[in-house]
Amino acid sequence: MEKRLGDGLYEEQMIRNQVTQLTGRVYLQGYTSNEDEYRALMTNGVNVAKEFSLEPGMALTAAQMDALTSDIVWLVNQTVTLPDGTTQQVLAPVVYLAHTHANDLQPTGALIAADDVEIHATGSAINSGVIKGGSQTVISATDIVNRGGKIGSSGANGTTVVSATNDVVNASGQITGNRVAVLAGHDIVNTTLVDKVGVGSSAGNSKVSQTLLGAQGTIASTGDMIVAAGHDLNVHGANISAGGNALIAAGHDINVDTVESQTSQSVAKNANHHWEANSTLNETSGISASGGLAMQSGNDMTFKGAAVSAGSDMAVVAGGNLTATTVTNTALYNNVATDDNTRKEVDRTYDEQAVGTTFKAGGNGTLAAVSTDANKGNVTLTGSSLSTDTGAANIAATGNVAINEAREEHDSYTATESKRGSFVHGSTTDQMQASQANIGVASTVSGDTVNIRSGKDLTVQGSNVVGTNDVKLAATGNVNITTSQDTQSTQSDYEKREYGFLSGLNSLNQLDGGLQGYSIGTRKTTDAQQATQVTNNGSMVGSLNGSLSVASGSDLHVTGSTLHAGNDVNLAGKTVTIDAAKNTATQNEQQSFSQTGITAGLSSPVIAAVQTANQMRKDVQHTKGDVRLNALAAATTGLAGKNAYDAVASDPSHLGGVGVNVSLGTSHSNSSSTESSTTAAGSTVSAGHNVNIAAAGAGANSNINVTGSDITAGNNATLNAQGNINL
Repeated sequence: MEKRLGDGLYEEQMIRNQVTQLTGRVYLQGYTSNEDEYRALMTNGVNVAKEFSLEPGMALTAAQMDALTSDIVWLVNQTVTLPDGTTQQVLAPVVYLAHTHANDLQPTGALIAADDVEIHATGSAINSGVIKGGSQTVISATDIVNRGGKIGSSGANGTTVVSATNDVVNASGQITGNRVAVLAGHDIVNTTLVDKVGVGSSAGNSKVSQTLLGAQGTIASTGDMIVAAGHDLNVHGANISAGGNALIAAGHDINVDTVESQTSQSVAKNANHHWEANSTLNETSGISASGGLAMQSGNDMTFKGAAVSAGSDMAVVAGGNLTATTVTNTALYNNVATDDNTRKEVDRTYDEQAVGTTFKAGGNGTLAAVSTDANKGNVTLTGSSLSTDTGAANIAATGNVAINEAREEHDSYTATESKRGSFVHGSTTDQMQASQANIGVASTVSGDTVNIRSGKDLTVQGSNVVGTNDVKLAATGNVNITTSQDTQSTQSDYEKREYGFLSGLNSLNQLDGGLQGYSIGTRKTTDAQQATQVTNNGSMVGSLNGSLSVASGSDLHVTGSTLHAGNDVNLAGKTVTIDAAKNTATQNEQQSFSQTGITAGLSSPVIAAVQTANQMRKDVQHTKGDVRLNALAAATTGLAGKNAYDAVASDPSHLGGVGVNVSLGTSHSNSSSTESSTTAAGSTVSAGHNVNIAAAGAGANSNINVTGSDITAGNNATLNAQGNINL
């Protein structure tokens, strides 16, 4: 039997030394004495030995270490040197940490760990390793930078505090705990690192390059959280999440946006054979709380493509402007291919995807901008949304409220060139088709109830405001509920160039018939078409089961939109205008034909007469069933046939009077056409019960104007104006 390295007391000391080296703690979490820890780890080792069929002296393999679910001590063969210089193999205790604990260690071994960790620095504190306490981790310094490192507390009630008199920067790092506080006298930056140089590779004619992103910057708590900056809070493609309630505050601005990742791929043989694909994707930021979420800034608050959520109530309040907008992902594709110099094809596409900001609350959700500055206090949603599950969706501003659409661009282009040829005839055909579309992406405000109040103007453009129960919109200034516009345009070009021996075609590119009109020369035919369409997307404002109230302190204007309530609709303003938007469509076409060369053909009375008869027969087919036109065309056809017979009968020598005509010259023809249309897209105001529209406050100028629109009520529709009512 092999000897053990020492007695139990010595082995306890060895185990304590190994635990300290591995974790930075005197004891593993859950233990307070050497003996208890020693006995428990040895017992765990015996159980694992049975599971893995280990014999004393055998070290664990890497796979066995990964499979551990608890920390163990196991006796492993080691060779020791005795005082007399001889060596001997003995059994020595080795600590193996379970995989869940081993992951806490950095490859560099940079680790500070204890039940309580406190670090106080008069200058900067910079971490790229692991700082981990059990019940508490506190770091304070003038500036704190956590670059790819981990700062946290692992206890069930562990508290993590990161506090800087100046700035806190968390760059692709983690700050975690049960309760977390990140505090800065100036700025807090939570970001995901971006390697703008990226990585590239090439093989032959192929190239690939991609922007590299680091780990997502994370500030997370399983319980409550506070993140507070004396000046600015900036979140770039990073995450802030709380398992409980969260307070996010800044004395000046809060900016929540994205970091971009770009990918480029290409295969290039030459100018006539190449392929490229480029894309840009945004790594978005998230701010969430399983409980309540409160966000507050002393000045502006800006969100770009962010996801903000709360399990219960959410309040986002800016002391300046509150702006929520989109970021744009893009994809560009380009392909040029040529086949044996007879066909060349070019394909290009460009597409955008607008990713809006989302605010979502399980309870009440409030967005507000409150400022005494006349140029501030505005709330703007662009291609973004505010939604609640069971509570009210509230928007309040001392300035303007604008709920607008975002924009996306979608373009395509295809062009082909094909060549065909022989000694006697050849042709080249060019064709092109292109389209461009610029479309709106609506904003949406949705809640059990909805309340929107503006101290100045309120605008809903190509967007939606909807509630299960009552919906109220009010503004001290104007209220405009209007449309966004989608614009689509297409172009197509066709051109065919021929040379050599040409078949008998007239200026309309149609065969003349008989043996007439064969040429040697050149011919060119073109056809170009352009179309443009503008389509209005109306706003939808309404309540499913409750009432809709829209009140303006000045003018209320509804254009091409829908207002509906399951109960009553109440509209009020100094003037009320309900009218239609205009959809437009335009199409243009240009055609041309030109031919130059020598033309040779045969002529005779019989051929001419037959051609005339054939043409008249076609005319009969094109009379569209009109009785008088059919009779006239039939009579004309018969007369042409009789004239041919009479010409030959009166002088049979004409039967052989076949002539050969040869001419040299140029012919041209051009045509163009334009079509356009305008259609009205009216507004609709409807209620399950009553519709009440009132214009008052401007005396005789308080008019109600309804143009090209519908007003319907399940019960009564009442229009009341101090001025005129114009329907």
